[in-house]
Amino acid sequence: MSDIRPSKSIRCYRFETEVGAEQRGASSSSTAPSTLCPTPAPSAEAVSVERYAFELTPIALDFHNCLDDGGVDGYIPSGHVRAVTALIAAGFVPWILSYIGTNGQDSEHRRTRLEVARRFLAKQMGYATDCGSEPIAGKIFAHVCNRRLYNERWQSGGKAECLVRFGTEILLDDNRAICREATEWGILAYNVPRQKFSDIVAQVIEESRSPELEQKLQESWQNRIL
Repeated sequence: MSDIRPSKSIRCYRFETEVGAEQRGASSSSTAPSTLCPTPAPSAEAVSVERYAFELTPIALDFHNCLDDGGVDGYIPSGHVRAVTALIAAGFVPWILSYIGTNGQDSEHRRTRLEVARRFLAKQMGYATDCGSEPIAGKIFAHVCNRRLYNERWQSGGKAECLVRFGTEILLDDNRAICREATEWGILAYNVPRQKFSDIVAQVIEESRSPELEQKLQESWQNRIL
């Protein structure tokens, strides 16, 4: 296994601006310590709600048999578009991670279909259609990896390595081998049964409303295979 390992940081993006921080700092400094009232510690659930109100969480979505529901033309069903919209509303930054080999007559055609679908999804979200270079709020980013799994001989490749590279610790994928390897790398992987993409998305969102998702992420990190 490579020395590359996931960052222990669970979140990557924050809404907080420097202006807001300065204003809070000025307000705090103008308040005399004697006038401050003790505040009880918030509950774990309240902390979780506050965290997700200010932080965005990258989440990688497999394309074929997940986002496209197994369609041969790369079409994304309307229900899956709504699921992606719900992810964004819940504080996630969804992006597409697809394995497409370099050999075979259909390889280039599959890449073209993926790009058409990515642009379609961006339009549905009201985003600009350029891809960008990494997962970021306000874009639909897509990345194609040429290997399904990490290659020990070449010390590279696979979706797990891509997830680490793009600071993403949650994956939705229908391939059990990919999910298993991602789990070994400390990534929280949801295996998506056929035609259950929207159901798994709903599960992720529900878990994000409580400390459950955070706990799963911590367990994934702690149980990683070194």
